[in-house]
This record gives sequence, structure tokens and C-alpha cells, in this order.
Amino acid sequence: MAVTPRKMSNSISAPKHIKELQTAVAALQNMDLDSGTGTFSSNALTATKRALQVTTESLSTAHTASQALAITLSGVSSTDLAFVTRSGGTNTTGVPNITSVVCTTNTVTINLKNEALATNAFNGTFKFNVLVYTA
Repeated sequence: MAVTPRKMSNSISAPKHIKELQTAVAALQNMDLDSGTGTFSSNALTATKRALQVTTESLSTAHTASQALAITLSGVSSTDLAFVTRSGGTNTTGVPNITSVVCTTNTVTINLKNEALATNAFNGTFKFNVLVYTA
């Protein structure tokens, strides 16, 4: 029985998790983290930065109701990713919940719902940290 020698490769392939990490690092290198701030007026805001800290005007959204907050940001497309976290504000009632964050052409819309079961309407402002990543 003849044995056929195996060809040896001169290169070593990186494990899958290393390749995934390399891809993530490459993506992070392309992120623009120059940040800005803004305040909503009539639930709308125009921004020039993809990393923001934004503040709503005082909201009085009733229990079980939602409020859409629109950020106009030139260059955003429907395939982009936006990440939003609540980071403060003056509101002390209701149960705020970010139900969705949607990117469309030149717009990021944050949908904020008051999940309170009783008659606890919002009574103040909210601060959000926003990061929009080009997919």
C-alpha cells in the first residue's frame, strides 16, 4: 500500500474567533466617535455627529402611549445601525422603555413608550446616548 505524502501549507490559518476579532477591530477603526450634543424641539433634532448625547424637551406622554423622537442626520441610510441608551434626565414618573430605534434615509427615530400600567404620565426630560454606525 503506497502512502501519498500530504502537501504542507506555508501559512497557518487563524482560528475562527481570531478572524472575528480582526473583523470587529477593523470595523471599529472606521467609526467616527467625534461627539456632539443636542436638544429636541417638538420631538425633532438636527445633528451633525454620529455619536451624540441628546436631551428631550419635557415629555408628558401618558401611560401605555409612545413618543417618536426624530433625529435628522445627513448620510444615514436604512442599512445603518443605531444604538441608544438612556443616560439621565429629570423625569420621575412612568416607566420609560425604548421600544425601537429605526434608521431611514437621513433620519434616526427613537420610539419611547411609557409602560406604566396606571395613570403615571412622564413628567420631565430624558437624556440619551446615541451611536450611529454605518453598516
